[in-house]
Amino acid sequence: RGGGKIEVDEAGAGDLHVIDRGVRRQVRDDGVSDLARRMGTAAAEPPAFDPPTFLPAGAPEAAAALTAAERGTAVYAVLAGLPLVPMEEADVRAHVEALVRAGRLTAAQAAAVPCAALSWLTRTPLYGRMAASARVERELPFSHAVPAAALFGAAAGAEPVLLQGVIDCCFLTDLGWVLVDYKTDRVPPGEPAARQAAAHAPQLRLYAGALAELTGLPVAERLVVLLSARAIEPVPADAPEPA
Repeated sequence: RGGGKIEVDEAGAGDLHVIDRGVRRQVRDDGVSDLARRMGTAAAEPPAFDPPTFLPAGAPEAAAALTAAERGTAVYAVLAGLPLVPMEEADVRAHVEALVRAGRLTAAQAAAVPCAALSWLTRTPLYGRMAASARVERELPFSHAVPAAALFGAAAGAEPVLLQGVIDCCFLTDLGWVLVDYKTDRVPPGEPAARQAAAHAPQLRLYAGALAELTGLPVAERLVVLLSARAIEPVPADAPEPA
């Protein structure tokens, strides 16, 4: 069996592309791949966010028709360039509106952006730590070889597989990197945010390993930001695999 390359669509993990021996295959299972589930990138339901009010008529309806991947892409596009300062909801809306005018977001995508939740994020201690860091990376793409067993289980062996992904955000502290992963998943009523965050442990484990090896610096913290729940949850390095 030859070496392979795996690409995971981080916006919504609706598609998983496996390239092996030059043959591209697309694996789907009701829009969510099994490997995406194992990596913790799949959203069970669209998040429940209210659309901004500054958009033209019809934009909220168009936003509702977007796929989870398209909604996620819109949110990540905003987060990638969001100023590292505390922002009121109106400030976030103005930023989103500027992206629409610049042609970087459609009106439908803009309507899917949870401006109130992003405003909350900018006023958290975590965002303040980002702003104070000497080095902040956002939307950081990487390619990293990992043993096949890390993705497919021990039976797959040590054959190297190329993992490609995009780190939402990471920033340096005196102890090393803080790895931040944003999620637009809807947290079901009554489910602890910590449990939802723990479901993403496999993905963060892979990303932390790539970040540490590629930069030569340790990953001191792994955090999941659940925007719909407005919660920031740590994911320990030894977090168990989800059941």
